[in-house]
Amino acid sequence: MEIIHHHFESLPSTNDWAKEHLASFDRDKMTLITASRQTHGRGQYGKKWQTPEAGDSLCCTYAFFVRENQGEPLSLTHLLALSLQTVLKEKGVKATIKKPNDLLVNGKKIAGILCETQSLDPYTAVVMGIGININVSDSFLRAIDQPATALSIELKRREDPLQILSRLTTLFIQKLKSSPASSTNQSPD
Repeated sequence: MEIIHHHFESLPSTNDWAKEHLASFDRDKMTLITASRQTHGRGQYGKKWQTPEAGDSLCCTYAFFVRENQGEPLSLTHLLALSLQTVLKEKGVKATIKKPNDLLVNGKKIAGILCETQSLDPYTAVVMGIGININVSDSFLRAIDQPATALSIELKRREDPLQILSRLTTLFIQKLKSSPASSTNQSPD
């Protein structure tokens, strides 16, 4: 599956940018939007997803198209959650999925997923954002309104967000291609 990647140093929200530009996206490709920093990132129920400094978090959105009535958003969210769970396991961190959209390590949130859809007949546009705490400081995390952690805290070393993004994207595309629930418009490479 071919990917078109748009990267920004700063965006209010990768999901919002994707939704604003959906009409221009190629229906046969996945569009990946990343930002080094989000100023108004959001999660489910309007909660904020904060990124203190560029490179501290992975903020990205996958936008792709499925035929109408194919690809239940919750099952697609689960595929992304499973992909991140695998990435974390490969790094030596055991994460659990708190359905429908959070990943926890030792009861602390490390990542959240926000899936939004929009009908663009005959397709449904899927806009799936994920925020992952990678190198966020412990002092910043303590100020959040819920228990949270970061990959660097769990591993006691800094991690490269681009490496995490690359592996996450590879696994997510593999799961999309093999899942009958997704039935994405894309044809295999």
